[in-house]
Amino acid sequence: REEVKERMATKTAYYWRAAESAAVPEGCRREAAMVNVVARHGTRHSSHIEELEALASKLSEFEGSPGWLSRWRYPADASEKSALTARGFREHYELARRLSSAHPGAFPGADDDPSQYRVRATYKSRTARSAEAFSAAAFEGSNSRAEVEVVAGDDDRLLRFHDTCP
Repeated sequence: REEVKERMATKTAYYWRAAESAAVPEGCRREAAMVNVVARHGTRHSSHIEELEALASKLSEFEGSPGWLSRWRYPADASEKSALTARGFREHYELARRLSSAHPGAFPGADDDPSQYRVRATYKSRTARSAEAFSAAAFEGSNSRAEVEVVAGDDDRLLRFHDTCP
């Protein structure tokens, strides 16, 4: 029953599976020459919060519906529509930690000057927060972190190319 309550949303978490991660083959160079990460934003809140609450309310009116359903509320208010969740932030933080752990030295010089790295995000707040989480972990231990460059929607031909196609 708890699982049902946790999953009453239109978006679910992205789970990492250790068994599916790629290990560096024996005898291969472990030092990263370059790191490129293109990642979708982490888990976000639904963009249909009001509709989900209205549905829960209607369902609770049916005879025999479980008592918890009448008390259920979406765990965020309407101002957080489509925003990154705490879990989504953690997902990107952990992604950077796994990358750093698997490839020590993947971010050379980061302790001294993380600004030499380019971290880019689309104009959506959830992608910027995901990039901030990644940057926080990738440059952990440094006195600063790489600045996240947020690109305007009408000028983003790299990350949101589908928005700019003629």
